[in-house]
Amino acid sequence: MNIFVSTYNADANFDTTIREGVFGAPTRDGKMKNKFMKLEPGDIIAIRRRGAGPLRFFDHCRVMDDPYDEKDARIPRLLWPDEIAQGQCLYPFRAKVDFQGVPRLPGLYTSDWEDWLSLKWTTESGHPYKQGNLRALFTGNFVPPLHLGDRRTLRKLLRFLETPRPLKPDRRDRTGYVGEQCVYGELQREFVPPEFAVIWTAKNNRYAPWDIEVTRNNARHVIVEVKSTTRRDAVSIGFMSQDEKLLLEDPKTLYRLYHVTLDAALSPKTARIRPLSIADLTFTPVKYRVDVRGQRQ
Repeated sequence: MNIFVSTYNADANFDTTIREGVFGAPTRDGKMKNKFMKLEPGDIIAIRRRGAGPLRFFDHCRVMDDPYDEKDARIPRLLWPDEIAQGQCLYPFRAKVDFQGVPRLPGLYTSDWEDWLSLKWTTESGHPYKQGNLRALFTGNFVPPLHLGDRRTLRKLLRFLETPRPLKPDRRDRTGYVGEQCVYGELQREFVPPEFAVIWTAKNNRYAPWDIEVTRNNARHVIVEVKSTTRRDAVSIGFMSQDEKLLLEDPKTLYRLYHVTLDAALSPKTARIRPLSIADLTFTPVKYRVDVRGQRQ
């Protein structure tokens, strides 16, 4: 198994990859096709979110079939929004991908640039990698770099990706934290001790199976998931796992989903908290992007 890292410029492009089950890479330079066509079924593609700030990835997926050049088709299929807008095939190098059943790589989502630099990779000229080298590498390359691609270096990278590390808080982390804090306060007012206890399970554990739970006489009574945003016009509330979707659909499960909208200052005092039911939502496979049907104020 090899790992290929690429960068998407827009959320809408990633949404298309999720919906179509197809990853696409641009022409960019003459070397891209040679690199991309070396992908094999079973390889992993990590999709980075473009940005000047902290390192963030959308997700990772598994290559399901041999890669191909869409421009070889008589009429190339236009998939991504900018392709459709411009009427031309901008991402010709494609591969069918699956986001289910991929290996867990928590280190991919909890690492920053400094963590990757700690791997002490060197350029082909023997100089240590800097952040700029990594940004260029992550635009569409195998990692480790091909000139360092021995099995020992790859095993070290896999251990790095399989190991979670403490998150450095950024604005997205604080938005989620404040949103959970608001719902936690609401639930404490609704479920009063000693019969009930409200537990903020995700406060100190980012990998908790849900954000908050309510127990009744020491038995689990309600489980709660919180989706937070600072955009008043937000329609998408992010992604939901298949297990979360099944819990929400099951009328026997006391599962609650809350959508919290915060102001730019992330002030809990102005938070708008909205409980959501299955009737409020639309789902887009494969990893269930969740959109709210008609925002209600």
